[in-house]
Amino acid sequence: MRWGNVTFIAALFGLIWGAVWMVLTSLMTMLVTGMIMVPAIGAAAIAGAIIGVSYLAIPITKRSRQNLFITGMALIILAGILSGLSPFGISLDEGLAVQGIALLIWACLVIVSLNLGFSDYQPGSAKRYRIEVLIIRFLKGMGLL
Repeated sequence: MRWGNVTFIAALFGLIWGAVWMVLTSLMTMLVTGMIMVPAIGAAAIAGAIIGVSYLAIPITKRSRQNLFITGMALIILAGILSGLSPFGISLDEGLAVQGIALLIWACLVIVSLNLGFSDYQPGSAKRYRIEVLIIRFLKGMGLL
């Protein structure tokens, strides 16, 4: 895999999407269940950055639903390991099902966000126009444009 500006942008956007979706997913879960949660935002951000870079390592022709599913499972495992098996700050004996469902929703949202942004990009460098397209896609996804 070649390193370049697209790879670093994928790491940055993965970091941001991981953190943003972790906050929103934990807020949604708190509103639905009434449980107090303290999400591991740092672990989610690091996991998102790693998955953002590894998503680009998959060739464009092989980015199928199966590979996206495998990438999502890797994201869940990575977030679980980085957060000490408690990505939402609740113990496993207290809310295992709730935490599992919320983690699955979070992983789906991060993978879909990365897929929509980087569906036609490869690792390495890109011209200025292609980088601007990436930034515009990201800003549209955040609701800023």
